[in-house]
Amino acid sequence: MLYGPTKSRQQQSFIQHLRKYIDPSTLATSTLGIEGVPTTLLIYHDGREIGRLVGAAEWDSPAMVDLMIRAIAGVPD
Repeated sequence: MLYGPTKSRQQQSFIQHLRKYIDPSTLATSTLGIEGVPTTLLIYHDGREIGRLVGAAEWDSPAMVDLMIRAIAGVPD
């Protein structure tokens, strides 16, 4: 759980600003070429897809939060 005492203040702040979009019509599945569930897309503020993960992930792990922060900032791996 993200809001537990082991999460840093930076992690808590970061995740609170992420938006979740759900497509009940499933039209996005074919439009975006999604082949598995769950699929998570990381979309840059200008609408470009900058990341995609098919399958489950521990999104609040320090490594994943760092990866997302770096991707958003445009920092190479």
